Amino acid sequence: SVGKVLNIQPGVIIKGYNQLAKLEVKGELNINGTEAEPIAVTSGRDKTFGYDLYDTVVGQWGNESAASKDWQGFRFYAGAKGKMAYLETRYAGYDFKLANNDASTVSQAIRADGATLDITSSTFYQNGSKTIVLNNASISVKNSAFISGEAAIESKNSLLSLSDLTFANYSASDGILSISGSWPEMKNLVCVDCNKNMIKFEKIEI
Repeated sequence: SVGKVLNIQPGVIIKGYNQLAKLEVKGELNINGTEAEPIAVTSGRDKTFGYDLYDTVVGQWGNESAASKDWQGFRFYAGAKGKMAYLETRYAGYDFKLANNDASTVSQAIRADGATLDITSSTFYQNGSKTIVLNNASISVKNSAFISGEAAIESKNSLLSLSDLTFANYSASDGILSISGSWPEMKNLVCVDCNKNMIKFEKIEI
């Protein structure tokens, strides 16, 4: 809620109960993982932790392995803040409508509309069509890895700072990033086995 703060401490694992599971942020979310104890937000049927308790299936799932779009993801609303360190976001991107009367759906693991995000030392793995989508937002992403998807980041009219990032196995035909509006700050971006090692720019203001 607006004005509220949620702090998630090192080592926490959050599993989605079903495909409609999501984290909606209107206040402030602080994900305080560490290198030794990262925080994972993942599918309820993610059984890749190597420890029986953590590999317990949570929610309405069969015996299949975890997959992209198993849960919806994060949504940050106008004025919200998010600080994410050593976060593992896995298998998000289930299709949803931005508004109830929308005819079409979108697949986005993290969406920020008018919000401020600071992401460091994090990993995004198999998260639907688009991993991060920004609209009139401000975001810094550093020392992080994006693994498997269609497009990694779409930014519209947002302040974007990207440094020391790896993108692997992204399939979009027009590149890993799509940016319109403000020119981003970018340093040390590496693509591995992506369909197009390129960035799409549209209507950029410098």
